[in-house]
Amino acid sequence: MNIIIVTGSPFPEGMAPTNRIISYGKGFIANNAKVKVISLYPYKYSVRNKDLMISKGNFDNIKYERTVLFNEKNKLLKYKLLKFLQLYGLYKGLYIIIKENKKEKIDTLILHSNVLLYIFSFKFITKILKIKYIQEKSEFPFVLKKRTFLGKIYAKFYVNTVYKLFDGILVESQRLYDFFITKIKKNSKLLIVPPTIDPNSIVDEPINPFNDEYIFYCGSLSKDKKDGVDILIYAFNKILNKFPKIKLFIAGAGDLNYINFLKDIINNLNINKNVQIIGELKKNELIKYLKNAKILALAKENDYLQSGGFSSKVIEYLYTGNPVVLTDLGITTSYLKDKETAFFAEPNNIDSFANVLIFVLENYDFAVKVGKSGQQFALKYFDYITHTKRIINFIDSL
Repeated sequence: MNIIIVTGSPFPEGMAPTNRIISYGKGFIANNAKVKVISLYPYKYSVRNKDLMISKGNFDNIKYERTVLFNEKNKLLKYKLLKFLQLYGLYKGLYIIIKENKKEKIDTLILHSNVLLYIFSFKFITKILKIKYIQEKSEFPFVLKKRTFLGKIYAKFYVNTVYKLFDGILVESQRLYDFFITKIKKNSKLLIVPPTIDPNSIVDEPINPFNDEYIFYCGSLSKDKKDGVDILIYAFNKILNKFPKIKLFIAGAGDLNYINFLKDIINNLNINKNVQIIGELKKNELIKYLKNAKILALAKENDYLQSGGFSSKVIEYLYTGNPVVLTDLGITTSYLKDKETAFFAEPNNIDSFANVLIFVLENYDFAVKVGKSGQQFALKYFDYITHTKRIINFIDSL
């Protein structure tokens, strides 16, 4: 089987979507399928980032190609030019598919993007070339966030039109399955595939404790993601009376306004010595921070539109074998059990999250056992080779 994965995310370095694509790629290869990743993400490169100047390459035997590269020092690169480059990247992505299909018939194109232009463009090319067309959904449609009259009309058009273009959709949960089953065409199919991440780089990383004991969060520093980073900071502040030496490290890239908002909270609480926003980390650095953390925390808020999927960062957390503190959201607790594989606090509740952090620190030997149990569960349930085999069988059934 020959599979093309098209993504609007960076590859092979990136956040959760990138890690999921890597696990798909490695899993397909392990199941004797061919795979290539086409990244439509616009890459800014500089002299210091020469690795981003590479338009094509091979990562863990996964072939990939980047369609848009530009020099970040280019003063002419205004918003309109960037939009032009993105259109050029789409054209190049379509050209790569035609070229690859001439070399060897492509069986399936899996799209990791919600961009309407991408969805229609790749539908057009897959229809002409008779390639099965699949989308992967880890959340409810983003357009449902729209609140204006015109926005609601657009959202209704989007959800009742777009998903009928696909031959199949991969969804992360039963909740998403129940939603999308009413949106697809009659002869399309859905498959529930929990998030998958290659565990080896995390599990195999040796424990090499830093000078500081710390609680760690990694993810997108964006208000829209509803990861509750501000709640985590406020909860952390409440435990400092009992644990004055512990630190909180926050990693990730995101919206500058939100990052400044978080920094203002840290300054106002006067906890600068204990809390650090360390920015975006390269994969090897991120794994070290994950593996050596005292606690891994995610104070995700109770938000309907993001309640359909199981956060892949939780799986990264679990793979470390360290204690994991989460909020009690339906999709998460359908997999994990409180004080058996993870620890749960009430969502949107600062005091509850602080109390769970205190419990873990005061009962740390027990917490470590729970962390190890969570690791074993994750390794068994989120095995990427097993689930990519299921995807291959699903493709054959379309």
